[in-house]
This record gives sequence, C-alpha cells and structure tokens, in this order.
Amino acid sequence: MSAAAQTTKRGRMVIPPVQRAGRKVEISETKDSTSLKIVDSLGNEDSYTRWGVPTNPRDRVWWKPGCWHLYRSRVGNDGERWSAACGRYVMDDFGFLVQVAP
Repeated sequence: MSAAAQTTKRGRMVIPPVQRAGRKVEISETKDSTSLKIVDSLGNEDSYTRWGVPTNPRDRVWWKPGCWHLYRSRVGNDGERWSAACGRYVMDDFGFLVQVAP
C-alpha cells in the first residue's frame, strides 16, 4: 500500500497506518464501525470506535450517532496490563475529539 490515501468502493478514503518514533496509528472501517487505534512502543493502546446504525432495533437504545467511544489499555511499571472504558467523545468544529458528559 502506498503512503497516499486510497478511495474505497463506497467512496470513503482509506489512510494507511502511520509509523512514527515508536508510535503506530491505524484507521480501520467495517460495515458496522470505524476505529482509530494508537499504539506506542511500550504496548500502551488508545482505541476510539464509532458504531454504525445497528441492524437490530433493540440495540438502538445504546447507539449514539456521532459518538466515539474510547477504550484505553496500559502497561504499568510492574509489567501488569490494565484497561478501562474512558467515555464518549464527539468531534468539535475543528475536527478534534472532545469528551462529553456521561
């Protein structure tokens, strides 16, 4: 895959992973979700996910259009891995993800 963005069949842009000084950024899209994952050289990971429209009407209770959900995983000083769900985010007028109240 080249370093340039590529257009998919649905007209969306696919950006290849970015590798910079011990950090890797991946963007992936499926029929049901869009994900942004940032992993550093220590194994720490931040994963933002935005879910598409649920196919099952019962699932629409939890579905929040436009919201990104953050899942964070860290490796502590003792080598133990811990993880947490860290809330919802929306994109502001400048394209940055900002946390919203629960």
